[in-house]
Amino acid sequence: MHNGGHLRAQRKGFGWKCYRREGVRLGGPAKLLPSILYSKSIARLDSPRFKAAALTTLRVICCAIKSIDSPKTDEFELGKLLSDGSTIDWFNEWYPVAFTKDLDKTRPHRFVLLDIPLAIWWDPNAAAWRVLEDVCPHRLVPLSEGRINEAGLLECGYHGWAFNSRGRCEVVPQQGKTDTPRACAVAYHAAERQGLLFVLPKPLPPALLPNGDANASLGEALMEAVAEEARIPLVPELDERDCKWVCQDTWRDLPYDWSTLLENVLDPSHVPFTHHASLSNRKNIGAFDLKLMSPLSKHGFDGIWKTGPRAGQLGSQSTTFIAPVFMRNRLDSKAFSAMTVVYAVPMRPGRCRLINRNIFQFNNPLPQFLISSVPGWWNHISSHLLLEDDQIFLHLGEQEIARRRAEGVSHSQVCYMPSQAD
Repeated sequence: MHNGGHLRAQRKGFGWKCYRREGVRLGGPAKLLPSILYSKSIARLDSPRFKAAALTTLRVICCAIKSIDSPKTDEFELGKLLSDGSTIDWFNEWYPVAFTKDLDKTRPHRFVLLDIPLAIWWDPNAAAWRVLEDVCPHRLVPLSEGRINEAGLLECGYHGWAFNSRGRCEVVPQQGKTDTPRACAVAYHAAERQGLLFVLPKPLPPALLPNGDANASLGEALMEAVAEEARIPLVPELDERDCKWVCQDTWRDLPYDWSTLLENVLDPSHVPFTHHASLSNRKNIGAFDLKLMSPLSKHGFDGIWKTGPRAGQLGSQSTTFIAPVFMRNRLDSKAFSAMTVVYAVPMRPGRCRLINRNIFQFNNPLPQFLISSVPGWWNHISSHLLLEDDQIFLHLGEQEIARRRAEGVSHSQVCYMPSQAD
C-alpha cells in the first residue's frame, strides 16, 4: 500500500496514474514531498506503445525543508522550500537495478522499475547488458520468460519472436512482417558502473520508422543517453587509484515504499532501539544534531552529524543525499573509515529494492584482511538480520499512515514529530 492513496486522472485518452505522498520525513533535517504522475508505456509508435512511452513525463515534487530547531508547528509552505524549482523528471534519473555479479548472462531477468516491467539480458554480440520493456509486442507476454538464442537475440518464449538490443524484431518464425515499428519492443539505455547495472527509464525511440526505414533519432537518443551517464550517482572513493576500500554488498526487495526506506536510513535516532543487541544498544543515546553543510535543493543535500553514532564514541558522521534515491553516510574514526551506501530503488507503490554497500578501510592490515575475507553468504545472512529488525515497523507503519491519510489528514497531522531528531 502506498502512502497518500491512489488517485486517477486522464490525459489525451491515455490512462494516467497519480501517486502522491506528502510530508514524508527524511531523518532529522529534511522532508521529502514527492508527487508522482506517470503513465505506463503500453503501446507502439503509431497506435499505443511508443507514443505512450514518449509522452510519459513523470514529475516529482522533491522538496526539503530546513531543520526545525524548535517544535513550534507542524505546518510548512511548499512555495518557500526551494528557490530553483520543485520538480524533477523521474524518468530522466539513473537507477541501479542489480549487482552485475548476481546476474546470469545465459538468461534474461525481470525487474519492475517505476511500475515499468523490464527484461534485463546480456547481449553476447556487444558484450554488454541490455534492457527492453518486458513485453513482447506480439501478445504482450513477458520477454524475460524467453531465452537468449544462438544468434545472441532475446527470443520470446511464447512464439519465438526474437529482438536485438535496440528492440528491433529480427525474427518472426511464422513469417510475419517485421519491418514495422509495431513489431519493435521498447528499449532503454543501461550502463554498468562500480559493479552495478544502472538503467535510465526514459524509453528510446523505436528502431524503425512507419515506412520500415531505420530511425535516425534512435542514434541521437543513444548519444544523449551516453552523455547522461555522467549523472549516475556513484561512490567516488571506489574509483580512487590504489583503492583499498573493502565492499560488503547486499540487496533485498522490501514490502514498503522507497521513501519509507530512505526515511529509515536517514534517521539515526531509531538505531539504538530498533537494532538493540544486533547493531547498537539502547544505552548509546547521544545528541542527534545533524546540520546542513550545503543548501537544500531538489538535487539533495550534505550534512554533518557532529556527535555521531554510539553517543559520540566513534566521532562525527557525514551524510550525502542525492535525489531521488542515493544516500551515503561516512564515518572517519581513529582506527577506520566506514561508509554505508543505500540506493532506494522504486519498484511500484509500496515496494522497493534496497541496494546496500557497506564499505570499510582500516588503518591496521589485520582487520582489513579479516573483513575482506568474510564470505558472501555470511554477509548476506547478517545484513538481512538487520533488515528484519526494521521491516515490521516500516511495513505496518506505512500501511497505517496510508489508512489515516486516506481520510484526508496530512502527514504532519497523522504523525506527531516534536524533536529535532524528527
